[in-house]
Amino acid sequence: MSRSASYPSLEDRVVFVTGGGRGIGASIVEHLCVQRARVAFVDIQREPSAAPVETIRARKLPAPVFLPCMIHPGITRLTRMFRSPSRG
Repeated sequence: MSRSASYPSLEDRVVFVTGGGRGIGASIVEHLCVQRARVAFVDIQREPSAAPVETIRARKLPAPVFLPCMIHPGITRLTRMFRSPSRG
């Protein structure tokens, strides 16, 4: 990844990313680490989520913290709450 933009305001900022183990989420985690943000991310899949951590660490960047977590049930409850006619 080439460093095409610099955002000094992100340095040492704490950032939390959901779904950071693969795809777009992993790219977001990596880009934030390039900016030297302090990143933590969650993902349901443990093994694939180890890859971005190791890649970032190998580049001598601040490594993100990975926490295995499934947030889907919480999202489902939240969606139901907003759809409820009695939410008033």
